[in-house]
Amino acid sequence: MKEGQGLVKKTSDRCRNIVKRILESNPRISARKIKEENPRLLGDISVHTVSCLIAELGYKTIAQ
Repeated sequence: MKEGQGLVKKTSDRCRNIVKRILESNPRISARKIKEENPRLLGDISVHTVSCLIAELGYKTIAQ
């Protein structure tokens, strides 16, 4: 694939690190709760994207 093609990532490394830290302190928190508690960081990101990020980090998502 040529450079510049494909989807643009909505989450930054900073965002990933913050979500990872939240999950390390509370692994049973839902994606919706993470999004609601961090509106400045995740305001323009969907709950589904947060859920996918949680899965990428190796955690299971909780449906809520």
